[in-house]
Amino acid sequence: MDEQAMQKWMEMSSPNENHKLLEEMAGSWDVTTTVWMGGPGGETMVSQGTSETEVVYGGRFLKEVQQNDMGGQPFEGLGYVGYDNLKKKYVQLWIDSMGTGIYRGEGSFNSETRILTFFGTMDDAISGEHDKMMKYEVHLIDENSRRFEIHDLSFPVGNTKTLEMVYTRKK
Repeated sequence: MDEQAMQKWMEMSSPNENHKLLEEMAGSWDVTTTVWMGGPGGETMVSQGTSETEVVYGGRFLKEVQQNDMGGQPFEGLGYVGYDNLKKKYVQLWIDSMGTGIYRGEGSFNSETRILTFFGTMDDAISGEHDKMMKYEVHLIDENSRRFEIHDLSFPVGNTKTLEMVYTRKK
């Protein structure tokens, strides 16, 4: 590899100012989850859990390990958020014990609203629909709280939220 190619590779693979956002979300958290059963406006199921998040791989990714109780069933989740220098987008993936798919998304951070927005697809086990369009939002409220939302874009605009997780930093 010539020197110019090596320099470009180093630039694309090194953390930069976009990765600093990940550090804000690192820590130990209590999590209150609300799921709207059957879609927005439906009956809610609320549960309590915890989340441990840490910046990994030299500052390139935020790793989250979550434990919860969803409807009396133990729930474990593992997710990663990063910034892809080549795509110039934030990227995320999520797997958990309540499904067999991998949820992925790409998006951007709005520094004025402090919302990190990802768009991606998911398969819906209940309807059997594949590649359903979803929006995932992380609202960075302050250093000790944030809110994660899942929006099902197949529902009418303005009433699309199907899941909300409120994170409160442990003291």
